[in-house]
Amino acid sequence: GSSWSRTGSRIRCFEPTPDDKFGKSVSISQDGSIVAIGCPAYQTQTADDEHMTGKEEYFTRGVVEAFKYNETSSDWDRLGSPIHGKISHGQLGHDVSLSDDGLTLAIAGHRDYEKGVLSGRVEVYKYVEDAVGGEWVQKGSSLLGEYKYDSFGYSVSISQDGSILAVGATGYDGEGNASTNDSQGKTYVYKYDSDWILINTVEGPNLGDYFGYDVATVKRTENDDI
Repeated sequence: GSSWSRTGSRIRCFEPTPDDKFGKSVSISQDGSIVAIGCPAYQTQTADDEHMTGKEEYFTRGVVEAFKYNETSSDWDRLGSPIHGKISHGQLGHDVSLSDDGLTLAIAGHRDYEKGVLSGRVEVYKYVEDAVGGEWVQKGSSLLGEYKYDSFGYSVSISQDGSILAVGATGYDGEGNASTNDSQGKTYVYKYDSDWILINTVEGPNLGDYFGYDVATVKRTENDDI
């Protein structure tokens, strides 16, 4: 019978840190030539971190890397620069999702706290090529959870053409309470039109549902992704 064989060398984080959870999330393009890998517990420190704490310690900001398979070398080449999390302990890369062509990338960090503790963040990037190579450029604004403890970005999925985005917020309870047992959860759907526009939300029917634990976009018709 048939069996699995590995394509290219084993992929590793560009600068491994202890317990960085490289591979916590993975997404691959439709043709299998591009892969995105989340490393949410990647540790790094900025001058602002040190100033804020008054001591040296590392913060799990998270990082996401993308790779493209090189048919000539039969190995994986890094595609653009690593995308680093902006918030200390935000753990960007908890979930990732690629469009079919692998050139649009959605990244989630459900522990981000810009809107409050564990409020969460999602960002979308587009790979743009120029004369000297290519780079990941943010597409639209960053999306943030409504309340603290929402865990917005616990799951994320982008449509085939990169125009529709679904985001799960398992900790949502409408009030920002800390008790996850009382969280029904919520899923958000956005469409890109010069920026990400919220077009629909669905809340879990019961407390404790953790609705949005996983999300997916599907193609319903030729021109209609949901």
